[in-house]
Amino acid sequence: MSRARAKGDRLPARPRRPTLRAGATPGSRALHDQLHAQIEDLTTTQTLLEASRDRYAALFDAAPIAYVVCDPGGRIEDLNLPAATLCGLRPAQAQGSLLRSLLAPGDRGRLDVHLRRCVEETVAVSEAVLRSRSRPGGPAVPVELRSHYIAREPFILTAILDLTASKQLEAEARRHEEAERGAREANKAKDDFIAMLSHELRTPLTPVLVAVTALQRGGLAPDKVAKLYETMTRNIQAEVHLIDDLLDVTRIVRGKIQLQPVACDVHELVREVVESHDAEARAKDLRVALELAAGERYVHGDRDRLRQVFENLVKNAIKFTPPTGRIVVSSWNKDGGVAIEVTDTGIGMEPEALSRVFRPFEQTTDGGRRGGLGLGLAICRGIVEMHGGAIAAHSRGPGKGARFVVTIATCDAPAFTPAAIVPEGVMPAFAHHGPLRVLLVDDNEDVAEALRDLLELEGFGVRVAGTAEEALSVDPVQIDLVISDLGLPGMSGHELVRQLRRKREVPAIALSGYGTEQDRRASSEAGFAVHLTKPVEAQAILSAIERVTRPPRTTHKNTESV
Repeated sequence: MSRARAKGDRLPARPRRPTLRAGATPGSRALHDQLHAQIEDLTTTQTLLEASRDRYAALFDAAPIAYVVCDPGGRIEDLNLPAATLCGLRPAQAQGSLLRSLLAPGDRGRLDVHLRRCVEETVAVSEAVLRSRSRPGGPAVPVELRSHYIAREPFILTAILDLTASKQLEAEARRHEEAERGAREANKAKDDFIAMLSHELRTPLTPVLVAVTALQRGGLAPDKVAKLYETMTRNIQAEVHLIDDLLDVTRIVRGKIQLQPVACDVHELVREVVESHDAEARAKDLRVALELAAGERYVHGDRDRLRQVFENLVKNAIKFTPPTGRIVVSSWNKDGGVAIEVTDTGIGMEPEALSRVFRPFEQTTDGGRRGGLGLGLAICRGIVEMHGGAIAAHSRGPGKGARFVVTIATCDAPAFTPAAIVPEGVMPAFAHHGPLRVLLVDDNEDVAEALRDLLELEGFGVRVAGTAEEALSVDPVQIDLVISDLGLPGMSGHELVRQLRRKREVPAIALSGYGTEQDRRASSEAGFAVHLTKPVEAQAILSAIERVTRPPRTTHKNTESV
């Protein structure tokens, strides 16, 4: 029953019509008629009031908004059906309960303030969290309370508005705003990255172009020429390293790196890395100490990839440590693993930078710790985590050095050290007289000419073809080795080698700007023995030629990756 019906007894009782006694005087009769008319009016009014009461009672229950009627102390006297549904109660259950009992404990004090304010100011609005009493521990419902104080009764009429939908809309709006902000930040980061990438790609080319110009003018002393060649080589290698880092990050993100795990001696890898960078350290007068104390030093991992991790850490330590500084590479065993730590006395990092240092394309600016695209440490983390290990960075602040610790689970040492074998995919050597006859296939005239000059200087007989069709016109009996680009016009290098090998099993080396695992696999399936990724150094080409043309000691099916 609604409040309107519950309070219906406050309406005046229907008046009874007066009875006129016999012998009434004319004045009494007139008064009787007057009273009778008034009673009829009151009866009509009473009927109208009852109809109005019932009408508003129905409206109270049928209202789409939850309403609660309570006394100034917050005790519920009545509530409509939407309020009962929202609170999870029947109207009879709610009557006499405290409104505060329906709210979350943290909001009950706020309701007391709300009710006092309503009594003092007639109207009050506030928000709270309602919990259904019929579902203990059920979902909380955010609500808005709008209360109006009726002083003459007195009672407080409170509208309870369910804010769930509006809160969801607000949350969705916030998500859209955050997404837009994230998109703007990502767009800015992309622009910053492209600008930085452009800078990093162009920087090594500048000294190369300058050196080429100087060599073209001529007249330089031999030592100057040698230094210019050294500068060109160093900067071209830097460009190749940058491109390799970009490819490695992409492979790690896409899960495309395929490890070739064996039992690796991490001490041996660390010593190799330190020795390979001894000249750089000496040039800066840096003291590099090895304190390798781990007894268990073998891990099950990819030797080349782990070496890449240690090399990056040592190179960074050399790069960011001022002259006369100190670098220590140490190891110890802990919890079934081996820890390799690279510590330097360099420029260090701010504490907040430590959380970003392993993110791709992130660079810390404190202490001037900049340079490159910020990919090296991201690659290190990816490789270490692929081995089931962890890498952490530590620093006490700018100017106080940095520590990087790599931890990987150890494994048993191998029972023996396998002898070196010929790389996978080696073709049988061909007996020939005179210089090795090479068919060089590349549609880029500059590349073809440079490679021809290199090979002829080594004493090889070289025939150049600019297309696959031209290469197929050569008698395969006159060929001892094929070196071919893959992206040829008209026919790919893969198809070229397939057709050549139908005539004669000539060993082949692929030369391509693409170097993913999928690219190398495709080369292997086509019949290439080695896949070289451009740009490639002269020594790598010559080493590959030597490997594929010497007598093999074993046979494998996969292409060697260089």
